[in-house]
Amino acid sequence: MMKLKTRFLVLTLAVVASACTSKTEMMLRSEIKDCGKLVLAEMSIRKVGKIKDKPVSESTGLKSFTMSLVDAMKPGDRIAVYSYDTYLRAYVDLSQLADENIDVNELSRSLTLTLPPLTTEFAGRDFELNEEHYRVSGLRSEVSTEERAELKEKMSASLRQEVESNPTFVETVSKAAQAKADSYFKALLAPYGYQVTVKFTPKTSDNEEAVLSD
Repeated sequence: MMKLKTRFLVLTLAVVASACTSKTEMMLRSEIKDCGKLVLAEMSIRKVGKIKDKPVSESTGLKSFTMSLVDAMKPGDRIAVYSYDTYLRAYVDLSQLADENIDVNELSRSLTLTLPPLTTEFAGRDFELNEEHYRVSGLRSEVSTEERAELKEKMSASLRQEVESNPTFVETVSKAAQAKADSYFKALLAPYGYQVTVKFTPKTSDNEEAVLSD
């Protein structure tokens, strides 16, 4: 009779422990998924451009040649240099986190968190150009608002091309994001008493999103 009671007690404790574990894992998943789209790192990239009167040697077409010739006959100088910052960030979408991405080992009190792939995107740019240098003298015309707006669009297109063709930018912000994720989730889950390991799901052709979207 005592042996039967002992076995029943052990079985009861096992059921209780299983229920507690399940409840803890549910709390953990809820805690993590509630973060949603989590921005882990952001970097600024500066682009510089200039406006100046085009020399005759660089003119194309009759109209361009005529305007360059007229400008060349005017005394004075005309050059303006502008800059602006655009922002690149890396994030994870935790709404994509599946149950199997959180592996809890109660015996070793360890937790392995496998995050969705990192995604990088442009996160806006400065609204106004920063004037770095401006020199208009003699009979040269002032730089117009339209010229500045056109320059900014050209700078934006050029910068996007540079970032897409040079993996260093994405690698830099991704490396910072991985380090941030490691420290962030270890701090977030520390109250639960687990040894936390943070990993990322490798990017593949199936899960890779547009790397640089506005």
